[in-house]
Amino acid sequence: MRRRGLRENTDLSVITLQPMLMPNAGRAGSDWMADQLVTRGITCRVGAKVERVDAGRLVFADVTIDAPSAERAHEKAEFEREHLERWFGDSHCDR
Repeated sequence: MRRRGLRENTDLSVITLQPMLMPNAGRAGSDWMADQLVTRGITCRVGAKVERVDAGRLVFADVTIDAPSAERAHEKAEFEREHLERWFGDSHCDR
């Protein structure tokens, strides 16, 4: 992004539902990673919960993020649900 001149006009964030950035690395490793991100102008947020996925957007309690891949994930889930319904009937698929 820097090479293409886009970084200065781009907000980057790392958002996770985990209680820390890197649970396997423990608190110290997670704090180190947070410092590295902040040093590079990247915000981070832990313990985030998605309220819903709209077409191409992730909606959190306090912010909405454009995420084109979220729309594809929703389409894939619908496709899989339709196939499950064909095999097992509608009563086995929660909506």
